[in-house]
Amino acid sequence: MSVLAVNYADIVSSGITDWRILDPRTGADRYYPFLNPRSTSVDMKTLGKEDSLKRFHAFDYDLQMKATVPVVRTTANQIKLLDTLSSNQLNQKITLSNGQTISSALATEPYFGFGWELATDSMEDDLHLNITADRYLTRAEFAQILGTAPGNGTLNGSDNLKLMDSATIDDIAPGGISKIEVGQTGTSFTDNIGMLQSAKFSAKLTTKRDTRGRTFRSGGIMISVDAEAAQASNTELLQYPNLDKYQLDWKLTFVNGIVLTLTAGLGFQMEWLADKDADGNTYTKVTGGGIILPSAWDACWSA
Repeated sequence: MSVLAVNYADIVSSGITDWRILDPRTGADRYYPFLNPRSTSVDMKTLGKEDSLKRFHAFDYDLQMKATVPVVRTTANQIKLLDTLSSNQLNQKITLSNGQTISSALATEPYFGFGWELATDSMEDDLHLNITADRYLTRAEFAQILGTAPGNGTLNGSDNLKLMDSATIDDIAPGGISKIEVGQTGTSFTDNIGMLQSAKFSAKLTTKRDTRGRTFRSGGIMISVDAEAAQASNTELLQYPNLDKYQLDWKLTFVNGIVLTLTAGLGFQMEWLADKDADGNTYTKVTGGGIILPSAWDACWSA
């Protein structure tokens, strides 16, 4: 072991500027990018145990990486690919602003784990993905993943993720939900819950970590909706007993034009609130959701 001398040239900037993924199922070598990562972090910490004198002794590492990336407005280019990203181990290549790269393909045991959450809450934000990658590393693998990363590869028409390659910054659109509609299962959407004063949406992959510390899909996709409808006069309130009698389909129209149709397998709860003084309004809180299977994911989305 050598002693490190003070060297200002070794002080480098942080931040992930490029995050790419490769699905190896088609024999492809193309690493497809997520656009404009932000709120990024890389955390590599030693794992070990203390001895009887409370001295810590390390034996391997836990790598955790995360970022938020905007989702493009065309569902086929990204949203409908999320179930594909969840159904296989992925090689990933992460580049920091200082030029350092972290590449799973270089490790003796390849692949990082991958998790995601699709979320939005208002037009002040975009519809975005919170993505994570992780795994445990031996000392040898720690050195390996910091080696010279593979190139980005070439586009192959049979790649599962090929549509990600056509997304551009111009495809980034605002978030927010503009309308929530309801209807009895098998019928048209005849009602909506009126003007929204707030609305949050999340779809999160249910996950566990394997013995190598890699996140993998353990079940379905958890849908959560939390909205406040500003219209809460008797006209609206007296509709709720009618809505409560049936299993309902729900349709969410996002500001960017994307539409999500949720089947009656999901549950929702209404709550009428008059919890402000006269400088506020009464409103109805609509919360709920449920788990849908990855096989049903694509059919829920349109536009």
